[in-house]
Amino acid sequence: MIWAIILKELREHGKWFVLGAFAAMLYLYTDVMTGHSDMAKVILHISIVTGIVLGLLQTLPEKYLGLFPFLRHRPMTLTSIFMAKVVAALILFSIVVVVPCFIAIMLVDDLTKMLIHYTSAQIVTNMLFGVVVYFLTMTFVLREARFYGSRVVGILFAVVCYYIAYEATTKEHFLFFMTCVGCTVVMAGWGTFTDQRSRIVTKASIGITLLVSYITVTLFVVINLEAMAKQFSVKDDKNDSSIYYRVTSQGPISIERNKTWVYKDANNHILSDKQVESIFEEELLGMYLRQKPTGNTNYLRKKYYTRLTSHFYYSKLQKRILAYKDDGRYEGSIGIDGFYQEQTDNLHQEEYFDNENLNEKLLIRSQRELHLFDTNNKKIELFFSCHEDIRKFDVVASDKNIPMEIVVLTEKHLYILDPSGKAISQIQHLPLKQYDKIRILITNQKQYIFRYIKTDSEKDRVIEYARTGKITKEYTVTKNPEYVEDYDWRMYFLKSSLLSNFACKYFLPHLSLPNYKASLLWLVMIPCLLCLVIARIYAVSIYETTCWMIVCCVAGIPGLLTFVSMCHFVVVRCHFCNAKYNLQNKCCQKCSAKPLTPAKDGTEIFA
Repeated sequence: MIWAIILKELREHGKWFVLGAFAAMLYLYTDVMTGHSDMAKVILHISIVTGIVLGLLQTLPEKYLGLFPFLRHRPMTLTSIFMAKVVAALILFSIVVVVPCFIAIMLVDDLTKMLIHYTSAQIVTNMLFGVVVYFLTMTFVLREARFYGSRVVGILFAVVCYYIAYEATTKEHFLFFMTCVGCTVVMAGWGTFTDQRSRIVTKASIGITLLVSYITVTLFVVINLEAMAKQFSVKDDKNDSSIYYRVTSQGPISIERNKTWVYKDANNHILSDKQVESIFEEELLGMYLRQKPTGNTNYLRKKYYTRLTSHFYYSKLQKRILAYKDDGRYEGSIGIDGFYQEQTDNLHQEEYFDNENLNEKLLIRSQRELHLFDTNNKKIELFFSCHEDIRKFDVVASDKNIPMEIVVLTEKHLYILDPSGKAISQIQHLPLKQYDKIRILITNQKQYIFRYIKTDSEKDRVIEYARTGKITKEYTVTKNPEYVEDYDWRMYFLKSSLLSNFACKYFLPHLSLPNYKASLLWLVMIPCLLCLVIARIYAVSIYETTCWMIVCCVAGIPGLLTFVSMCHFVVVRCHFCNAKYNLQNKCCQKCSAKPLTPAKDGTEIFA
């Protein structure tokens, strides 16, 4: 009889869900063709819609036609009906969601010649959330127990669980989410389709068995998550590998995806892990191309204060500026034939800057000069020149306190220019050849803080300059200081005890505000979950269950405060001088610098 009901469900709804699979594939394809593909979000939309439609189609018609009492006259219990419908629903759900997703991962990437960004953890989580929506829809339609509040509470519980899973990326949080999904499924099915004449022990044993088996499967999935991701997203054929190109300030690098990621420079030399990390740390904004860039192109850093949406590169071979969209599609080119031919060979980098009084123009750096290129009139004029090689330049965004300025870094000087190209002041700093890296910060007090970094040294040298070029402070700091921007909310725990280790690993893995909120929700939802399970076993009314929830939450507050007090907080330190912050005065005790945020307290250039 169970197989008869499964075949009946597949016969009635199979053709419609096959059409739904084609619609899902079309949705995935159009999302990829827009150039801003977010497969995890698309899978979430498809899973939710499929779960709602499945729950309604399997319950509403038979409930209004009175088929459930008819089936109960047969030698069949409601538990068997429930299991048959769930098996059929999982098959239909796989047809609409799972199969199109795997086809998109394996085929759409090659058909559209674009790079799709996704992670297997997000996709699996969103699929399982659709299963939770399916169970909740069935519960909402067919709830016959006295605990009517479980409809709303179950839906809210599933939403909270999904919020936690959406904010978290670690395996521990994913495991916790899967446990919450299993508990929600058990609560949704408990007392709805099970035989009302069965005993409490039978219901409890069925629920515990389902929960234990669900956690076992979840553990298996989490442990093999990396292998699953490689199996479905990377091709095994050595002769057929996907190659992408990324344009950086050091020239184009190729990325080969064949079982492992291989990075190569323009000369086809394999880059080490440290070289790759330094490149991607330097380029905060990048994009991937399917075709190798023409000539010797260099990366254009698009700042947050520009209003343009394209990426621009300079091609020495074509003597033109090439424009690409965010998705890597070629948009067009701008000729610069009027530019001096001897200067084009030394052209390294381009960068936009805009101002309310100026049109959007392209600032081009040669070896010792800056040229201003008007994209509308296609005219080039000299903007700034000096007697040293220009290493880098940056544009400081204007706000109420800091006017717009162009900062030019050479081997021995730092020039501050106004929007017209006139040098306002210059600062003579230490020779850059002696150091591996330099970081420069501009504060609202017109102070320029230079941090000179050597990789083989334990400490960095910091010198503060006034706008006139005079040295105001000079000191040394240790490597990698802890810097907290939102110090009122973020928590840093010392790993000094077993309890603190547990907190660092499971409660605050990323030490950020969303996970901090999620951890508090976790602590609050555990007693609520226990109350719901107890209420479902003993069929307690909604009022008694609410009272027990309040009591458990209030009783858990002292334990939460004790847990927080036992953990030690790491002192917040300055971003540059590494001294302790005075949280009352909200400033550094040594250099009196405040916690720095862009466009408020300071701006770090060349970041």
